[in-house]
Amino acid sequence: MRAWSTLCLGLGILWAGPLSGQSRPASGPITRVDHFYAETGAMDALLGFLKRDLGLPEAWSDQDYGSFATGAVSLGNVSFEVVRFGPADGSDPVRFAGIALEPEGDTQSLVEWLARRGIDHSTPQTFPAEGPAFFENTALPGLIPESADVFVCDYKDRQMILGSQAENRAVLGERNGGPLGLLGVKELLVESTDLLRSMEAWSALVPSTRAAGEEILVEFDYGPRIRIQSGESDRFAGISLLVRSLDDAGDFLESRGLIGPAILGGLSIAPEAVGGLHIVIVEG
Repeated sequence: MRAWSTLCLGLGILWAGPLSGQSRPASGPITRVDHFYAETGAMDALLGFLKRDLGLPEAWSDQDYGSFATGAVSLGNVSFEVVRFGPADGSDPVRFAGIALEPEGDTQSLVEWLARRGIDHSTPQTFPAEGPAFFENTALPGLIPESADVFVCDYKDRQMILGSQAENRAVLGERNGGPLGLLGVKELLVESTDLLRSMEAWSALVPSTRAAGEEILVEFDYGPRIRIQSGESDRFAGISLLVRSLDDAGDFLESRGLIGPAILGGLSIAPEAVGGLHIVIVEG
């Protein structure tokens, strides 16, 4: 394994200097994380826990198309989607499987920007395939290779989506963040087998990406940041929630038998309650 001193030096060089002979752009095409998703055959059970036990408002209603199903809750500053591919079979474990980024402009301007900088991306996919488009997705396969989908989601009526998200935040506020006292999501936690490669890939797309000791932080003006750590595999490993009071959140989780392993500076939700997902809780 590469020594950390060499790795940190490499990260510093990538951050300070140009990438692939090009000057670092002043800004990129991505504004924030719009939503993320977990995949499971037990979609109903996980969504039921998030809505019923944690009191989270519905971001969009459950929709079952047979071979695919989706539903989502609002975590305040970002939506958490749960999806099922194939029939409902109640299978575990659940896994975090995708991160959807919001573009500043439309898909055409995004693809032109990516092409100019040689950033690997898919041909945009429109949904639905026929009729008026609701959204258009462009995959970015180089960010979490072969493990999680990272893509840009271009909602065609973005003002409607932003309005709906604002309403969901208001509902969460009226509920005082539910029994956890949720304020929002602090971080999405990603593991990488090659931090130098991850630094180059993420900073090419999001210029505010920076090295922080032995980690990488991908930061946005609003919503959760992405924290990238060294790991044995490339994966979307977990999330970190911000709450008003760690003591109050801990009392609630303990009273329901939902408290998980101790985390330095925070708590965790018992993995068995959320299908094995890694969900950390810290005080805001």
